[in-house]
Amino acid sequence: MIPFIKERSVAERPFKELMAGFDQFGGNSEAAPIIAAYQMGVKERGEACMRLRFEQSVVRLLRNILRTDFFENIYLDAVDSKKLVGNSEFMNEGYRAQLQSVVMLKNKNSTLPLAQAKSVYVPKRYAPAVKNFLGFNTPEAIMDIVNGKTEPSALLPLQMPADMLIVEKQFEDLPHDMNCYVDSEGHKYDFGYGLNWKDL
Repeated sequence: MIPFIKERSVAERPFKELMAGFDQFGGNSEAAPIIAAYQMGVKERGEACMRLRFEQSVVRLLRNILRTDFFENIYLDAVDSKKLVGNSEFMNEGYRAQLQSVVMLKNKNSTLPLAQAKSVYVPKRYAPAVKNFLGFNTPEAIMDIVNGKTEPSALLPLQMPADMLIVEKQFEDLPHDMNCYVDSEGHKYDFGYGLNWKDL
């Protein structure tokens, strides 16, 4: 016989969790259920008890933040910041990292790199990315790969499954345990796969 389990209300669930020692609720952006749980606790255990319980959570949460010096140096030095933000050396290093992260999966009929001065249609790109949120010019790594300025060199950091059934059957804690997708050119999208201009 299956025992009867009472379904908890929206307020009862966080109340029970708070009483069990929870300090933080992941994936929740609504304050109303927590406030309702607090009010439920006030009726059941008194305001002093619930206030103490909430303050206990605050102390435990802030202790971890303060231990990492989160509030120790909250003000920036404006002069030093100007030397770091948008620093050309850092920007160039970041751009090189972008170039080295592009994985070319397929290059049918050696379409890439494109011939010089050739026009192409790139789907779902409505405006060129010219400046970033800081106002600095941002070249596009993908376009530098497409036009041949840089050769693709990155490799897949994961396996791409052949179908959804493979995904459902795989073990979350076991690496390299799936049959990978194979494209029309016979390329298997396995861990460590990636092409350069010579298809190597």
